[in-house]
Amino acid sequence: MAEGTGKYSANPAWLGMEEIESLDGDDDWDGDFANDLVGCTLIVGLTYVDHEDRLLRREQIFGTVLSVERLAGIVVRQANNEEFVIAPALEAIEAASPGIYQLADKNQAVEDPDFTALLTIRSPLRS
Repeated sequence: MAEGTGKYSANPAWLGMEEIESLDGDDDWDGDFANDLVGCTLIVGLTYVDHEDRLLRREQIFGTVLSVERLAGIVVRQANNEEFVIAPALEAIEAASPGIYQLADKNQAVEDPDFTALLTIRSPLRS
């Protein structure tokens, strides 16, 4: 998963898995929905926790969805033209209600985004 640098790993954590499953364990990839996301505005709330679910930090990004691929993830172009990649967890994406969304960690607001997503990134236990 990308950090906020606009750069992302060529080998995200979900690659190398023989079967990609949804967050709830079902294999229910919705190709039509994935295609519909391209060109839409997406706000993503990221919560980073350690292996014991202790909060490390929160981050919000938003931008236009450039591509959605089952193995490559969801690529979002931010307002500063940097790209950010999130896991291809379509079930975490919901239609946004109309309105102005104030981003907590920036002095930015997004008016009438198309979709929102909330993701938790858990750090592994390191020995």
